[in-house]
Amino acid sequence: MSRSKAWVGAAIAVAAVVGMTVPAVSATGAPTPTPRGEIRPVPAPTTIASYSLVAPAGTSRSQLVARAILRPGRPCPPLMTKTKAGAAWRATRTTQRSVGPLASPAFAAVKVCSVNVPVGVTQASLGGRTIPAAIPARVTRIGITADSGCKVKGSKIQDCNNGGWPLAAMAAQLAALRPQVIFEPGDYYYRDDACPKADWAKCGVTPPVGPTPGMPFTDNAHGWLVDAIIPMTPVFSVAPLALLRGNHEACDRAGNGYFLFFDPRLETSTECEPVNDGGTLEPPKEQVTPAWAFTLPVASGRALKVAMVDTAYGSDDTISKWAHKGHEVYLQAAAMTTPKPGIESWLMTHRPLFGRTPGKGEEPNYTPWASNNQAAGSQGLLGNYQLVLSSHIHLLQAVQIKGVPPNLIVGAGGTMLDPRGDFSIPAFGPLAKSDGTAIDPKYPPYPTASMLWTKVRYGFGIATAGATRNAWNVKMHGLGGTDLGTCRLRNPHGAGPNLTCS
Repeated sequence: MSRSKAWVGAAIAVAAVVGMTVPAVSATGAPTPTPRGEIRPVPAPTTIASYSLVAPAGTSRSQLVARAILRPGRPCPPLMTKTKAGAAWRATRTTQRSVGPLASPAFAAVKVCSVNVPVGVTQASLGGRTIPAAIPARVTRIGITADSGCKVKGSKIQDCNNGGWPLAAMAAQLAALRPQVIFEPGDYYYRDDACPKADWAKCGVTPPVGPTPGMPFTDNAHGWLVDAIIPMTPVFSVAPLALLRGNHEACDRAGNGYFLFFDPRLETSTECEPVNDGGTLEPPKEQVTPAWAFTLPVASGRALKVAMVDTAYGSDDTISKWAHKGHEVYLQAAAMTTPKPGIESWLMTHRPLFGRTPGKGEEPNYTPWASNNQAAGSQGLLGNYQLVLSSHIHLLQAVQIKGVPPNLIVGAGGTMLDPRGDFSIPAFGPLAKSDGTAIDPKYPPYPTASMLWTKVRYGFGIATAGATRNAWNVKMHGLGGTDLGTCRLRNPHGAGPNLTCS
């Protein structure tokens, strides 16, 4: 089945659930062979989406979790797997994954089913849709994208319907390049407000997405399907997804949906369950979820370990209490990435440690680095990593600062881009006031950057493993196949990791 037909099939299924208006076309999901005498898979038209999530080994031995989104009232379909060509299909029972009961009215339009993918599987389907069955034996091509939703907030109304929101096109373009794993450092949900009636043509669906009345958060099933699930469908059958939450997935925004749909860990689905405070629902207190990690085989004697750090909360401009809370999670991540022969380590965190924002710094923001809070919280805990991968600022960027791993920022996945601004290298590095002195004496300033590369263009990265350890090339792809440049990561002996960009 073509990717365009898969997208249309998903759109029709969602329309039946939420009453959206979609183009009048017909398509069906791809059938899965019926196993010999085993449970018949649920026909694809009942399935809105199926996909595989990269998970910590403590959650799933295979480091993969299979997940399906269905229309409500349907039984959870079994995961259908094969261990080799010609073998019989085997069925594994899936279980429902739910938000907490106080958040459930916002997610009543869907049912989510989940199961760990068994070790040794070579083919898999869930709800009649093919999904990635295993982490590849050699991962040498990694897709990187983030900050993808269509912005609807206050007076900022992105044109979600007439070519102004490129997520679906970029998902299809990314899928066609066949990455083996896809990394997304967060911010999927941008429809924070109900679309004004005057802008319905821009907001892409009828009825427009808006917060559920009575809920102390902004997301719901309708919004997630429109802002993330449907447009991302082309990549779901291509590669497992390693997903992190961003600040848009904080509990007072789109946290419930993130933990329902995209967090792979078993115990997190009710992480953002509201609290009943004297008859008024309130989001839970801001908290950081524990760090986790996964490992990808790259070549004989070579593997990549990726530590995932939750930076949904905290100020970008100042050093707040979140620097101290974040420090604990960076400690956890550092413990997971203790250097070992043959192991390369990357850190994935939504908010950049050393990202450069447009404009000139002024008190109390000092120099325009994002995020001072994360730079402080992680200080002294970055020696294990060859690369920090982030998003949060809506552009493509690479920053090299002496003594710390380079920060690669890929935040141009579809939402409104940042203004082009002034992207020259500031006179002083992160954690410095405008005169170069420390913002906080506990956190000495970093030196100024030796390299800053920025493209304020929609795009995504494909990281390709080089021939030697710690060597990667990250090519930035723009819309329609435009070449936006290539960043080359090397780790010369004794010199620390070095990133250069064309």
